[in-house]
This record gives sequence, C-alpha cells and structure tokens, in this order.
Amino acid sequence: MKNKIILLLSILLILSGSFGLYWVKRSIQKNNQTAVKTFDPLLKSESELYKDVRRETNERVSSLVRESKKKIPAIRDWIMSNFDKENAVLKEAMLLALGNYKDKEALNFLISKIEQRESEELSFAALKGISAHEDVLRVLLLQKINLSKRSDLFLIHYHFSLFKTKSYFTDKKKDLHWLVEKGKSLNDSKELEAIVMGLSQHVPNFEKFHELLKNVLYKSKNEIIVNRAVIHLSVYDSGWLKVQTKNIISSDNEVLMREFLARSGAFCPLDIWKVFKVYAKKFDSERAIRMAMRVNMNKGEELAKDISFDELKLSEIMKVKTTTLCF
Repeated sequence: MKNKIILLLSILLILSGSFGLYWVKRSIQKNNQTAVKTFDPLLKSESELYKDVRRETNERVSSLVRESKKKIPAIRDWIMSNFDKENAVLKEAMLLALGNYKDKEALNFLISKIEQRESEELSFAALKGISAHEDVLRVLLLQKINLSKRSDLFLIHYHFSLFKTKSYFTDKKKDLHWLVEKGKSLNDSKELEAIVMGLSQHVPNFEKFHELLKNVLYKSKNEIIVNRAVIHLSVYDSGWLKVQTKNIISSDNEVLMREFLARSGAFCPLDIWKVFKVYAKKFDSERAIRMAMRVNMNKGEELAKDISFDELKLSEIMKVKTTTLCF
C-alpha cells in the first residue's frame, strides 16, 4: 500500500512538472509573437520614414541622415531615383546623405548637382556631401569642376571641401592658405563669416588663421566675426590679446570693446578697468557694470561709484554674487 502511494505521488509530480514546462513555453511563444507583431512594423516604418511624404520634412530629413550612415544601397538608389520629386530642404539632405556612399555612381551624382548650378544651396550641400570622407577619387572629381564665373561664397565652400577630402596636411595647406588670403581681402560679409567660422572649426590652432583673426579684429564690426576672433585668440594667443588694451580703446569700436570686456575674465587683459570705464561712459553704463561685476565685484562697485551709476540699480545687480576672476 505504501509503495502504491509513493508511485501515485511520483506520477502526480511528473505530470505537474510537465504541465508547468508546457505553460512556460506557451507563455514565451505568446510573448515573442506579440513582440514581433508590435515591434517589426514600427522598426520598418522608422527606418523608412524618409520615404513617407505625409510626414514633416524635418522628420524625413532626420530619418534620411540617420539611416544613410548605415550605407544601405537601397537608400542610395532611392535618393537618385526620387531627387527631382522632393522639396528643396529634403534635396539638400539627400545630397548630404549621398556623401556617405563611396561608389562612383553616388559621387558622380553629387558632382553633377554641382555642375548643373541649379542653385548655390544645392551646390553647397553637394560639396558637403562629397567632402564627407578623405578620398583621392573625391579630390580628383572636385579638381575637375569648372570654377569659372563662380561666386566667392561657392569658392570658399569648394576649398573647404578640397581641404576635407585630402589626406595629407601638406596638400590641405594649399586650400587653407587660399582661404586665409581670401579672408584678408574681404570686408564684413557672409563670405568672411564663412571663412572665419569654418577655419575655427577645422584648424583652430593654425597660425595663419590667427593672423587672419588679428587682421579682422580691428576692421570688422560684424558681431559674429568679432566674437569668434576674441574668443579664439583668448584661447590660442591670449598673450597677444592681453596687451591689446590701448588699441581696443583707440579703436572706438563698440562691438569690439563689448566682446573684449565680455571675455576679459578668461585672460585678464592689462589695464582692463580703463576699458570698462571708457565703455561705460561712451556706450552703455549698465552693461559695463554688469560685465565688470562678473569679473570682480569690488572693482565693479568702484567703477559704478566713479561714474555715478544709479545706486538702486547697483544694489539690484550686486545681489548676484560672483567669483573674482581678475584684479
């Protein structure tokens, strides 16, 4: 009788274990099926969102730029087949995306869009696309482009593209020197702005670029150019910028003086408080006091009293405590 009970219990345990195993497997299968049904269509739609004309242009652009980095041939083919059907913004993104591909067909397509001269914006996008990688073939294709009757802005973008596609710095320097010399010949303009911002990004420590910045510092009144020149020189040639106080004052350039003071806490120029005083009297006393307070609160307070600055405004400004940067 005892043996029968033991046998019965054993059979029950085996059956319950088998059922438990079957239930677990069944649950896993159901979960997997659910995951496939909910995940795969979403994944597909996200990866091909750039094709969906019903979506916002910025969403399509983001999708195209992201997916093209995977270098999927189907995306390259879609770009070349549908280019003429899309709006201007997406066309630019398509040219940028095409730059991720290294085959001749993709590169020739980019070159064709530069040579067609449909618009400068598309030409610039194609130049950026073709300069996505250092590659001898890309250099050769760029060098074959007809540059006659091209705008200065196009030539600037062109030389930046050549610079980025070349592999050796000795070759790159030819384009850098062209850009620097071109910059020296330009007055305030979007062309000069493009050179200054581009060189600061690609070759921040290039000495010839620093010479250009020193050249434009005193002749430019473009806020973007002057701001970039002051910030860049305060990092890469602070010794030179530190002794420019007299020249800054005599320039009588409000933009230059303001940017110089705004950055002064980073490199503590000689006789900086003279510049603060001149700026306060000639241009904007409140702005001068606020900038001075960020450099040295005690000196800022002295300056405020020296120019008879409004006491109520001064007390309000002084509520914000700052760390002393210069003396």
